[in-house]
Amino acid sequence: IIDYYLAQPAPGPVTLEILDAHGKLVRRYASTDKPVVTEEELKKTARVPLYWIRMPRILSADTGMHRWVWDLRYPPPKSEHYSYPISAIPHDTPRIPLGPLVLPGSYTARLTADGHSISASFTLKMDPRVKAPLAGLEQAFRMETRLASLMDSGTTAIGQARALNGDLEQLSKQTSGSLAEQVTALQKKIAAILGASDEAS
Repeated sequence: IIDYYLAQPAPGPVTLEILDAHGKLVRRYASTDKPVVTEEELKKTARVPLYWIRMPRILSADTGMHRWVWDLRYPPPKSEHYSYPISAIPHDTPRIPLGPLVLPGSYTARLTADGHSISASFTLKMDPRVKAPLAGLEQAFRMETRLASLMDSGTTAIGQARALNGDLEQLSKQTSGSLAEQVTALQKKIAAILGASDEAS
């Protein structure tokens, strides 16, 4: 939980960065962020009542005292499909997939507003009820990080394939003969790949 106070509205973006013990960026929030999904979109697409869902929040740049809750995770990976888990919490069920969970250790929160930055260090400790060894946590972290990277690259590739398919659609209308047949064959291959990715997700 990170509390911060602004004596007056920030004239520019307010940013909150979480850094690890080596100064590497873990997570970044900004008052200029756009919601990943709006409440109106959720009303149309959510398959669960909205009172279960954690609504998107944006870092405030207004005057006053503010509280920001970091979920102890890296940014979520890109995905073609999002959902909400059955392990729901009223008003606080996060959209999944989530980013990798960070490891216990030393971190720094850095708030920047109006060109001025202030930092505070803190330590994340393991829940004393959990007896998992650090080596096991590190292995799980590496696996989650690898999976998130694969999801990012896979989602990007699917987007590129869809864009290419759209270009081929236009090209097929402008060609004829053997070239048109080759374009059509390529379209079928891309469509099969996209169909397989939709079934897998």
